[in-house]
Amino acid sequence: MPLEFDGVNGIIKNTTSDGDVTIKGNDGGSEISALILDMSAEGGATFNNWLEIPDYIYHTADSNTYFGFNANDNFELFAGGIDRLSIVGSETVFNDGSADKDFRVESNGNTHMLFVDGGNNYVGIGTSSPSTALTVGDGSAQSRVRIVSPNNSSSVIDFADTDDDNVGNITYSHGDTEMIFRVADVDQHKFKAGEVVFNEASADVDFRVESDNDTHAFFIQGSNGSVGFGTSTMTTDFNVAGAAAFTTTGTTSNFKIISSDAGAATAPDLILYRNSSSPADNDFMGRLDFRGNDDAGNETDYISMYARATDVSNGSETSHFQIQDAQGTSLLELSTTSGTAEAVFNEDSANIDFRVESNGKTHMLFVDAGNDKVGIINSTPNDFETGYNDLVIGDTDTHHGLTIVAGTTHQSDIAFADGTSGDAKYRGFVVYAHQTDKMLFGTAGATQMRLHSNGTLDLGANSSSGGIFANFDRGGDYVIRAYNSNANPTGIFTYYSGGAPDSSGGNMFLRCQDTGAVRLDIRGDGDVLNHDNAFGSISDERIKQDIRDSNSQWDDIKAVKIRNYKKKDDIRQYGDNAWEQIGVVAQELETVSPKLIRHNDPSSADVLSDSSFGTLYEDGDDIPEGKEIGDVKEIKEQVKSVNYSILYMKAIKALQEAQTRIETLETKVAALEG
Repeated sequence: MPLEFDGVNGIIKNTTSDGDVTIKGNDGGSEISALILDMSAEGGATFNNWLEIPDYIYHTADSNTYFGFNANDNFELFAGGIDRLSIVGSETVFNDGSADKDFRVESNGNTHMLFVDGGNNYVGIGTSSPSTALTVGDGSAQSRVRIVSPNNSSSVIDFADTDDDNVGNITYSHGDTEMIFRVADVDQHKFKAGEVVFNEASADVDFRVESDNDTHAFFIQGSNGSVGFGTSTMTTDFNVAGAAAFTTTGTTSNFKIISSDAGAATAPDLILYRNSSSPADNDFMGRLDFRGNDDAGNETDYISMYARATDVSNGSETSHFQIQDAQGTSLLELSTTSGTAEAVFNEDSANIDFRVESNGKTHMLFVDAGNDKVGIINSTPNDFETGYNDLVIGDTDTHHGLTIVAGTTHQSDIAFADGTSGDAKYRGFVVYAHQTDKMLFGTAGATQMRLHSNGTLDLGANSSSGGIFANFDRGGDYVIRAYNSNANPTGIFTYYSGGAPDSSGGNMFLRCQDTGAVRLDIRGDGDVLNHDNAFGSISDERIKQDIRDSNSQWDDIKAVKIRNYKKKDDIRQYGDNAWEQIGVVAQELETVSPKLIRHNDPSSADVLSDSSFGTLYEDGDDIPEGKEIGDVKEIKEQVKSVNYSILYMKAIKALQEAQTRIETLETKVAALEG
């Protein structure tokens, strides 16, 4: 390739078609191709390494479009004479000359992923037509902006002006998980997980919500914390101008007033104040309705509560409070009249029961309105016997009782009245006198029976001597009658449970006495004594039939064995000093005259004498109610007894037979002697 000169310039020419031009040199002993001009690419130049220029590289025939270096560490790119890109020192500037030139960055699917509208001074992200200083998105899809910070720091958007570098900001605290809106360096709003806070810094900042025609539709006064609805005039902590309605879909704690005051004063308070300039008697002070729809969609006041000022006279004010149901029936009324007060449930006498529950009883107190009955721990008082069921106490679940309490110097009373004057107020009564520990029972307005503290029961008298004391004025009638209507009856039982006196002296089982003398004694040893020594049986001929002479008793009486013996129970009590008795033995007499023998259930003393009669209850046995240790438990055999009164009649018959024989012998002897 020859070097040519055109008179001004030197020319290196390769005349070979598409032949490259290469400039070579020696780099430290090695030949290198410092520059290759590719003729097949219209002279495209390839440098073996960097290219150094003094300032700019210009576009051919376009002197105002170039790039280069106007100073050390500077780079500029001009197009059409406008500085489009300038990298100077610590900054990179696009459109450094502030020309009307846009800046646009494309992404894979968006031509205006980042766009600066140079003519309008707007920035757009994802839009070609930003309308504000910063516009994100063009409306074709959801747009989101994310600010990412470390977990323990905050993400902040600041709002400033030329006077204050930080007038307001929006801060998200990643560590506390909360969003804060700050104005004038005061936390105005804070959004936390489960909580929204206004004015958390407790500054004197009001909160106000306007409606269409109310500047204070909702207002919180920052200086004292008062709340207003429809008003900016704060007279209390909570102020409402006009009517108020609370609507909720919930079922619990829809409206709550809470006071944290630890003192003794009343709090919290709810006041319904009728601020009338001309109050009058029977003015309504307020009404509270519990309203809902019926099944036809009609609004219905199911329960209403009213309060009236029945007397507004200064110093003698009285009031009336009433609760009524949907039919207007009065359920409860509380009234004060001339210094007295009353509470009335079911004033209109409707069929409305009254029931009070306790911890474990659904009917601790129950008024059966339909049947006019009262139950205590009973839900069905009307089911019990008519005449005895006006008040029914208890159920069948457990034991129940009634206690009347009075002081030790007072008495507890139950009265049965049939009038309101005189003794009609207490025609019958039961009284417990605590001062003497005495129980009194009265009829016809007078005390008829007393039970003394020592257990003495006196009937018609007032004596604490003896066990049961009866003193009546009963002409021609018995003082005490005892009836037993059972088909298998027993009579009166006297039992000395504290000992066995077995005495013929003062330990009487029964004494019958008049003003003249003792007429009959049944003594502690079983002996029977009477004043006239007369023992008999009703023997009127008119109550007998089939009367005839008895059979001979000679052989029977002759065969009877008269024995001396001691009773085993006497031996247990007296030992060797037990007395010897005379009589017959039932088993021996039974062989002679079996009809004189009677059979009876054994007593506990009989079982102790001979175990063939049965067994007794002992310690450790399952003892039924009414029995105790030592009572008869099991009867194996009965005890034989003797009807001595018939034996005596048999002896009389035998004596008569002996007299006849004696008289016959006497006649014969007289004849022989004559």
